[in-house]
Amino acid sequence: MSVEEEGDAETEDCWDMRDNGYGQYELCSFPGVTCCGDDKLLQLYCVAELSPLDMVDMYHGRTDPTGYCASWMGAHLFLEAFCVSEESSAPASASLSWLFRQRRVLELGCGTGISGIALLSSSFTRPSHVTFTDADPAALDLCRTNCQLQPWSTSQSSSQSTVDRTEKSNDVSAVDHNGTDSSFAICPLQWGTALGKNIQQQKSDELEENDDMDGSKTNNNHDWLLQSATYETVLATDVLYDIEALKPLLQTASDLLVPETGHFVLSHVPRASISSSSGDDNDDDVVSSREVLEAAICSEAARHDLQWLPHCTIRPQQLMKLHGRTESVVSQNHSLKDMEEAGAAILVFQKTVQSHD
Repeated sequence: MSVEEEGDAETEDCWDMRDNGYGQYELCSFPGVTCCGDDKLLQLYCVAELSPLDMVDMYHGRTDPTGYCASWMGAHLFLEAFCVSEESSAPASASLSWLFRQRRVLELGCGTGISGIALLSSSFTRPSHVTFTDADPAALDLCRTNCQLQPWSTSQSSSQSTVDRTEKSNDVSAVDHNGTDSSFAICPLQWGTALGKNIQQQKSDELEENDDMDGSKTNNNHDWLLQSATYETVLATDVLYDIEALKPLLQTASDLLVPETGHFVLSHVPRASISSSSGDDNDDDVVSSREVLEAAICSEAARHDLQWLPHCTIRPQQLMKLHGRTESVVSQNHSLKDMEEAGAAILVFQKTVQSHD
């Protein structure tokens, strides 16, 4: 990843994170990922690296600016597998392009929007529609800015203008991609039980009158985007930092997917910890191994009618063997070898017919 620096343009392409942290948004480009099949690299605003102050605040639970940073390994692995084309050939995962190509896709925890934007920019894996979701309104604002920055966005506007979240957060915008129809939408989404309320009571007149548990009014403008059994593919990249988030993550993904033909794609990097049965308090601070975490993910997924497809799993070692290289063409921070050593992998699950109430 490189930061664009073109003389006076540098000051225009950076601005403070305001209340979201101590860093700056910078216009970054991603080598190896072209936009709309031409030679123009994918670009978006993000925080190149979190500052030490941000890391301290994250450690103490005061802020969580992770969604504004585009240097996460899971997203880079996803781009390497699905969005990088070498020598005008299809991506490494061409055999799995059906997971996204001309499908309705929803991204969970989109942050900067890098994964969904890369898909919409791809000539090989472009979906018919992408809904970007995140629980953080500031992340949604940044994602919207990055979508408007793309040449395929028909709603381009000043990237640093103030966005009215109430008016614009749920708009569906067209994608002008060489005459191919696609669209995208951006809306807030909280994983877990709150999502179940939004999904199961869609278009109920009572929702317009009832208060949510937190006292706020339910916003029905985006309800139709979050109906159950609506999406053919749900995507999440590098979102599992706390094992407690696993259940609501899988519940939400399962609720949104079409049974039998729906798939959940998780680009995962082992970051969470699982307490051992020994009850040793020292285990709580240790990140669990790839094998332990993947077993836990697959086991919990089965409880939510999501069946792991081992033959669809993509690991960095496969990409290294295919391309004959260990470096990443997307990231200067993480090589494919680094990703393999970290235990990163792309796991694919199929939504099965509901087998329990």
